[in-house]
Amino acid sequence: MIRIRYLDVRLGEFTLTDIDLRIEEGGFFVLMGPTGAGKTVLLEAIAGLVPVQAGGIEIAGRGHENRRGFFAIGPRRSSSAGTRFPAA
Repeated sequence: MIRIRYLDVRLGEFTLTDIDLRIEEGGFFVLMGPTGAGKTVLLEAIAGLVPVQAGGIEIAGRGHENRRGFFAIGPRRSSSAGTRFPAA
């Protein structure tokens, strides 16, 4: 399970504020939004790649201070590149 509570992330002038999310084990989740909405920043915060100013992230019961290296984010897909990722 992934549980995000009251998450705040600031990168320069960009901020994500008060994000609250719960994804049950075995569940599916789609993150959609316009360019610049913060989708990648949220995923990077979950992965431990950007600092969290407030709130908490738990993945399988591990708090955000213990999750670095827990999983990885693949390269971004350019709409013009047509990159395909194999199922693992």
